[in-house]
Amino acid sequence: MNAQVVKERLNEALERQIQVYPCKNLRASNLGHPCERYLYLLLTKWEEQKPHDKELQSIFNLGNKMEEFVIEQLKNAGFEVITPTQRSWKIDKPLITGREDLRIKDENGELLPCEIKGLSPMEFERLNSIEDFLNSKKYYIRAYPTQLFIYMYKFAKEHGLFILVNKLTG
Repeated sequence: MNAQVVKERLNEALERQIQVYPCKNLRASNLGHPCERYLYLLLTKWEEQKPHDKELQSIFNLGNKMEEFVIEQLKNAGFEVITPTQRSWKIDKPLITGREDLRIKDENGELLPCEIKGLSPMEFERLNSIEDFLNSKKYYIRAYPTQLFIYMYKFAKEHGLFILVNKLTG
């Protein structure tokens, strides 16, 4: 066995994980996208979208593991953390589905929705206020507040939290 064999097998494993899921309604994670045409085509022609590549699949996998890490760290710090028990929930009219990463109990006993985002060290340093998200040059970062706002609406909360993680330092 050599490094090339290991690399090939890892890439094959990532490629097996890539899936294009049906999109029959709006998703909280997509709603902040700046292009309405993209959202329309996502709903009407989802089966025609090009699957993402193995690098993006690896980023998704890392994000899932990062969520587990953050939840463990919060619990170790003494926070009461609730993770979703169902795969996703929905809001009717318009139909929107979503799944918060977790809810954390604040000092008043209120469960606040939280969204965990793993960021490059440069982005991590730039995001210190909601305005920083909204003024980002990257469309996907500008979209993050929409996702959290949907969660806040779903749970009728005035506040929610971003839990930002520097991918380099944790």
